Amino acid sequence: MNELSSLRTETGKIFELDPKLSLGQFGLEARTGLIHYKEAYRDSDPWLDLDESYCEPGEIKGIGRVLVYPRLPNIVTVYQDICGYQIQSRSNPDHIARVELVSIDGQEVTAWQDSAALKTSVKVHPYRTGIWKDFSGASKAKSTTMRWRVTELGNAKKDSHPFAFRDQPEAYSIADLASLDPEAMKKAKVAIETARTRIDDTSWYWDELIPAEAKLVDTDWQVGAGENDGYGCDYGGYDFNNSTTTIPIGRSDAGQNFHFFTRFTNITIPKNATITSCVQNVKASGSENYGINFLYGFYNYDNVSAPASWQNVVQWSLTSTITHNNIPAWSTGNWYSTSQLKTIVQTIFNRSGWSSGNAIGMRYVLSSTYTGVLRYCYAYETASASSPKLSITWTPPALRGHIYVPNVSWLSKSLLKRREI
Repeated sequence: MNELSSLRTETGKIFELDPKLSLGQFGLEARTGLIHYKEAYRDSDPWLDLDESYCEPGEIKGIGRVLVYPRLPNIVTVYQDICGYQIQSRSNPDHIARVELVSIDGQEVTAWQDSAALKTSVKVHPYRTGIWKDFSGASKAKSTTMRWRVTELGNAKKDSHPFAFRDQPEAYSIADLASLDPEAMKKAKVAIETARTRIDDTSWYWDELIPAEAKLVDTDWQVGAGENDGYGCDYGGYDFNNSTTTIPIGRSDAGQNFHFFTRFTNITIPKNATITSCVQNVKASGSENYGINFLYGFYNYDNVSAPASWQNVVQWSLTSTITHNNIPAWSTGNWYSTSQLKTIVQTIFNRSGWSSGNAIGMRYVLSSTYTGVLRYCYAYETASASSPKLSITWTPPALRGHIYVPNVSWLSKSLLKRREI
């Protein structure tokens, strides 16, 4: 079966079904969306196959590293060092729209990475029907206002296939969106409030108020019972304690090696979810300023029980481990985080027996051979609000990278009429 490329359309292909029989039978493959584009949308240009892969990374002065997607209906460039992108018209290369994230909840943002103050990260990705934005939210689910600066350069009226700025982006509650079929998406849709503020003749601010339920929530779990935190010692005097108010971590002057354990229950993360961030936080019960190195690991079980002996704490199987070197000084009453643990905790959620609602456990231990090196943190018995916390950002397995569809698209003139700005 041979395609007759000269008979291509923007949304379809025509094939000669059996040229050997010379019966003149043809088949039409029609799609509901675009499958072809033209280099400059001249009548004489052939229809080319869309390709959503990017070319070699490059750089733009004043913007930094970029990825260019050159085989889409309009040319899309995604910025790598700042959060933003630009779209260039094929039929009118002087027409460019640049979109850049300015602030989240009034706080300036210049990069994709997580900010300790914002606890939010954003990425943009090109897809056939628009730009998708992923973002993780604050440690507690809340609405978020994202401000984008849009700058449009060139005369858009010269475009034969213009892109347009959507008044109303779409958002979906990831808690309710189990699949991407139309009925599921309809049920999970939530409203986004938008506002436009003109800056000058070519630029404006675009504010999107993202409701809490549409966010990729950074969820905190906290130790909820005395049996779920404590320590076990395997050297210099065997010991186990899950009822202490303060927990030592490290090695005492007498050589006791304190393994700190935590257990978190009812972890409502589905099997095979993608973990995008994981840290454990403890509240210091003493001020210590000497250097220390920790080794972190998760107990490698589907639904870990609470340790009941020092052997459980020390000898239970772990995932691979991560070393956290040169930990800075701790001050009493302040919260301190581990290094990033997403790669090792992913092992737990990928286990064949993992199920949402199960429990996970973690262990700290000193990674060096020094003695007299200890840190102390509060346990559940001190106060439930001071017990260790686990913070995990995740994406459901069916929706990796697809949180909501924003406003700029590059649909062709035949499918989307341009809105005057």
